Amino acid sequence: MKSMSRSTKIIALAASILGLSASPAAQAWDVSTTVNSFSSLYVSSWSGDWTWTTSQEGVNTSFGATGSLPNNFTYQSWDGNAWPETYFRRELNEPGGSAIAVAYWTHNDAAVEVADSAEAYVYDPESSLRNGQAMGAKFAYDFKFTLNPFSNATISYADDDAYVYLNSEPGERGVAFAGLTLYSTDVDINEFGGANQAYFSKISALTATPGGNLVEGYLTGMDYTFSNMTGESRTYNLRLEGASFVFTQAVPEPQTYAMLLAGLGLLGLAVRRRRVA
Repeated sequence: MKSMSRSTKIIALAASILGLSASPAAQAWDVSTTVNSFSSLYVSSWSGDWTWTTSQEGVNTSFGATGSLPNNFTYQSWDGNAWPETYFRRELNEPGGSAIAVAYWTHNDAAVEVADSAEAYVYDPESSLRNGQAMGAKFAYDFKFTLNPFSNATISYADDDAYVYLNSEPGERGVAFAGLTLYSTDVDINEFGGANQAYFSKISALTATPGGNLVEGYLTGMDYTFSNMTGESRTYNLRLEGASFVFTQAVPEPQTYAMLLAGLGLLGLAVRRRRVA
């Protein structure tokens, strides 16, 4: 993906907006996206035939000025029997805080992998993340999904098995995002199914308040039906991606932030409309 996705642009725009009146202040945000198991990503219904082949997983972190986002994954590949590392982790420790992306795997037999958990989180126990800085973490699970001729199948992520947590402490400023997305890595980001218009995407947002604020809960309603009514098999290169970001800028006026949330809402609406079509 050579160009910036629409969701990335929206988040970067948010950071830009929030930085208009930034003042030096320490931050101690705690933001995470956690999946209890990748086995909760499954084919919930189908007609015809399909195959699913795991390919790789990735982790990534970033730290820097406003708009810094993790876009370059470190990958490990599934060899058909095992992952090279069952505890696959990328940790970033900076004077401004910590960002960690991790996936932990075990195996129930020699040929089947089972994901125990994966998490992307930003946490600063020393309250040293400064205004004007951004931190982020991502994890990715890649697989090939093939539909045989005249088949359809619905891929779902189980309700109440993906959890987001966004917490700001009193006196902090800024905005955070956390969520889960399923999209195709071989589709242009501006086409349906690409990163801009994912098959499903659930993103939570939190703006800090003077007294601190908390948003948490399970993600629900994540599914998409793939259909192949042709006489040839069709393969999708799919990615389940979890992400957490923190932008430590001053909180804008309520109407400004409302415009930001409206942009995120329109992105989700466009995805839902395309799914219906």
